[in-house]
Amino acid sequence: MPTDPSASLPSPAEIVEALAPIRMPADFAAFTWRDGLAAFSLGLFVAVLLSLVLRPLFHRVRDPLARIRADLADLSTRPFQERLLGQATLMTELEADPPLEPVYREALYRPIDGDTLDLDGLDGRILAAARQTKGQAKDRGNR
Repeated sequence: MPTDPSASLPSPAEIVEALAPIRMPADFAAFTWRDGLAAFSLGLFVAVLLSLVLRPLFHRVRDPLARIRADLADLSTRPFQERLLGQATLMTELEADPPLEPVYREALYRPIDGDTLDLDGLDGRILAAARQTKGQAKDRGNR
C-alpha cells in the first residue's frame, strides 16, 4: 500500500507558525530623531530629483515679441547712446534685413545730437522685424 508523500509534509502555514518570532534589538524597533532626519533628507533628495526631471515640462516659454516689447520699453528710459546701442543689438538678434540704416550705424560710432535721429521710428522697425520673424517661425513650423 503506497503512502501519499504529501500527507506527511506540513503545509506552508504550519511551517510559518512553527518559526520563532523575529528577534531585533529594541533600538532597531524604536523610531528616533535620527530616523526622522534620514527620512526628511531622503524626501528632500527625491524632491530635488523630481524638480530637475519635471523642470522642462513646466518651463515657461516667453513670447519673443513680448520680450522685445519689454526690452524696448526698458531702452526708452535710457540715454540716447545706450538706447541706440540696445536697439542695434535687438536688430542684430532679429537678423533684420537691413540690420541698421547707415545713419544709425554712424551714430553708434560718432556722438551726434539725439534730436536728429528718430529712435521711436527705429522701435517700430524693430517690432515689425520681430513680427516678421515670428511669422516666419510659424510658417516653418507648419511645413
